[in-house]
Amino acid sequence: MSFKYLHPNRYAVLSRRLKLRAATAAKCLARCSKRYGNGWGVKYSGGRTGREKNIYSIYKKMQSKSLAFAEVLDIYGFRVLVNDFASCYIALGALHGLYKPIPGKFKDYIAIPK
Repeated sequence: MSFKYLHPNRYAVLSRRLKLRAATAAKCLARCSKRYGNGWGVKYSGGRTGREKNIYSIYKKMQSKSLAFAEVLDIYGFRVLVNDFASCYIALGALHGLYKPIPGKFKDYIAIPK
């Protein structure tokens, strides 16, 4: 919350850019959610949720990695809670069917947790 007041110009710029991407984000998350709602053989227990990274998190990433806004690739997140370990990879494969991972940028946090 304080980012908006400590850095009003930076906040305003990032906020405008996120609003421009809002329609894309909504379509992306709806597409993922709809596909999981149709099955794909994934049994999930806790549902599925999508979210947009908050402005301050984006700003911190840009600062720490010296990135421009256009270079931040993980603005959207999609979470699927599954019933068992094997379903993790089925769910991941389903998402990769919709959105191809970028070589060298994808990290397998299922096999190697943070």
